[in-house]
Amino acid sequence: MTVPTAAHLVVTPDEAARIRVLSDGVLYEDARNFVAKHCTDHYPKPAQIQGLLEYSGDWNILLGFVKHQADDRDQHADKEFYQALKKWLNEFRGRVQNELGFSFGEMSKDQLNKRLAIFCGLLAQDFIQHLAAELRYQSALNKR
Repeated sequence: MTVPTAAHLVVTPDEAARIRVLSDGVLYEDARNFVAKHCTDHYPKPAQIQGLLEYSGDWNILLGFVKHQADDRDQHADKEFYQALKKWLNEFRGRVQNELGFSFGEMSKDQLNKRLAIFCGLLAQDFIQHLAAELRYQSALNKR
């Protein structure tokens, strides 16, 4: 087992470039597809979209916010949206680890979880920005 170092918490220039490429391609398309699939007859309120943007800066805080909105006992207009987003985010962690081209090498479970939280957070923040933009765009189009 390796000893945790600050290097495990740093994103390399190559990884940062990979994140930018994924943001402009895969995550942008994911956001458009998500809205097309889950928001056909209802768009979240502007305050909900703003909340998502505010909470998207930290992976664990974003997960907590979305989980709270999805699992809230009270029925609210955006509950189905958050349930779908919760599922997407849960699956996304696996995508980051297994499909999106990042190599995490040999590390302890704790190190891997910390490293994944960094990458999931950065990528999810970009996804949420694309999602918010698409929600606002589609909502404006459909108000006409």
